[in-house]
Amino acid sequence: MGKYIVKRILWLIPITLLVIVFVYTILFFAPVDRARAALGMGASEQAIAEFNEKNGLDKGYLGGLIIYLKNLLHGDFGVSYYTSVSVSKQILVRLPYTVKLAILATTFGVVIGLPLGILAATHQNSWLDSLTMALTMFFSAMPTFWFALILVMIFSLHFRWLPSVGYESWKNYVMPVVSIGLHVSAIIARQARASTLEVIRSDYVTTARAKGQKESKIISDHVLRNGSIPVITVAGGNLAAMMGGALLIEQIFTIPGIGTYLFSGIASLDIPVVLGCVTMLSVFHGLIIVLVDIIYTFVDPRMKVAIIQNSAKKKILRGGETT
Repeated sequence: MGKYIVKRILWLIPITLLVIVFVYTILFFAPVDRARAALGMGASEQAIAEFNEKNGLDKGYLGGLIIYLKNLLHGDFGVSYYTSVSVSKQILVRLPYTVKLAILATTFGVVIGLPLGILAATHQNSWLDSLTMALTMFFSAMPTFWFALILVMIFSLHFRWLPSVGYESWKNYVMPVVSIGLHVSAIIARQARASTLEVIRSDYVTTARAKGQKESKIISDHVLRNGSIPVITVAGGNLAAMMGGALLIEQIFTIPGIGTYLFSGIASLDIPVVLGCVTMLSVFHGLIIVLVDIIYTFVDPRMKVAIIQNSAKKKILRGGETT
């Protein structure tokens, strides 16, 4: 089991490297003079030459990429072209806000969506099922940024219950979390309903009912555990996506997270900022996927058994080859 986890983590290295090279290539060949964009159109040729030499832009594509990767191995994401501030320090300051928002929104989505999906499945074709599916369709189709603006108009401008900007108090996170979390809960509810219906129709649930077990015990012991496996995939995927996908929400509520920092870097073609944010987000995305795979083994023992059997088969094959 330990080898499986280590192997999955090691796979993050080449994947992250490919992402860095891909993004660096796009930014390098973008039809924009980065020196003049940073220094202004009236900058002298000497200032432009000094800027290119300082930032490794005079080394060409391959030379600049090698320099960047060498610095990256030492934890140096470079310095912003415009603020001359270390990108690494800025990311460390902004990362907690994005992580906090993503975790709270995902937790909210699971807490709301999972019970609704199970409730809809256990009352299939009833008015409760129809109402739940209608609500999930509405919130999954509603753009999160538009819903966030509606919440601001109602609860901040009209009733003045919640602040529309800032990040100091827990009240500042209510509307951002709800605007993202309801969208996530709609997706999870639909997935939970589909997986629950599949589990309810399985043979072991029919057997449990034939033995006279209570419906609540069947739901908690069999349906909930086996039906939550696809939900874990959806929740993990949404958490990983929100690490970089909450950009508009951070902009609306002025939360100084990674999304806001990445947006400013893209708008100004600040390569160190964009590359630093993309690198950090790709690492977090991979770690979340690995964490989801680990959770699988605890929720579904069959996966743990399959991993052990595969490792045992490999050992047998290796032993046969050596003999």
